[in-house]
Amino acid sequence: YGNDGAYVDSSKYSFGSAQKVTVERTDKYDENGNRTYSFQRWADGSTAETCYHPNGNPKTSEEHNPNGDNWVYRYRTYAENGACTEEICHFADGSIQEVIYDADGRILSDRRTYPNGDWTEVTYYPSGTVQTEEGSKGGEYYINHYDEKGMQIALNPSPFDDKLNACDLSKIS
Repeated sequence: YGNDGAYVDSSKYSFGSAQKVTVERTDKYDENGNRTYSFQRWADGSTAETCYHPNGNPKTSEEHNPNGDNWVYRYRTYAENGACTEEICHFADGSIQEVIYDADGRILSDRRTYPNGDWTEVTYYPSGTVQTEEGSKGGEYYINHYDEKGMQIALNPSPFDDKLNACDLSKIS
């Protein structure tokens, strides 16, 4: 038991898949036996730290993946029902992504900011409409991507960027 009276299980493990071998894990429990905290370290140097709601679902999680070729840091918050409500990722290329979810885990908005100041934001509406806004980058990729998915595309650039002239605007509703 820890100083706060809660049970602490701190062990060294050597199990896992070929991709992730857990070398350390610590779990903390309240006086009722409910897990309140978990920390895990893997052989590759990555870590995960999670705090839990009283009902056992995650409340927050923080992950470090220093050798990742994609994201290197990720922070998430969760609703009491366990659905992720916000996710912030730092990527190896220096960009940062923030995703906001509704209470059922559906994406509401997805914003990515790049080291040079460029940014992209995608907003998802319950009707199925997707709105994409960009700062300093052209929208050709998104126009083609959502057109291929058969989605309705609405475009309201302000100010109008000359890069949009290179896009196939016939795909815009």
